[in-house]
Amino acid sequence: MYRYTLPIISGWLALSSLASCSYLWTFQVDVTVADDVALTEGAAVRLVYGGEGLTLDEISHDGTFLMLETDRRDYEMEGSVCCAPVEVLMLYAYVDLDDNQTWDDGEPWGADPNNPVTIDDNDYVGSILLENDT
Repeated sequence: MYRYTLPIISGWLALSSLASCSYLWTFQVDVTVADDVALTEGAAVRLVYGGEGLTLDEISHDGTFLMLETDRRDYEMEGSVCCAPVEVLMLYAYVDLDDNQTWDDGEPWGADPNNPVTIDDNDYVGSILLENDT
């Protein structure tokens, strides 16, 4: 009976430490689609972020997204990072024209002008202008 107690307690402790995060920072990015960018129905606006120094095509694209609306150019998007007292990130957004969840050459994109951004509380509000890829 007692030989199973330690593994069960160890498992619960590990699970509880994964479920809690000492530092969970959220941030907001105001994304604007430039006037010369065509608004294509079915496309998505994607906010992606990764470690300091990473470029848009180097970042994993599991950030947040909103479906593009053909009569709307301004979007308020949120992201979050976990588990470090300070996170230094590169923030990007792009219009995913083919909805493949990956930035492709030719898709409109932009970067936060403050990159790299230091996130160390819940107060960061960034802005990104999405322009045609030239």
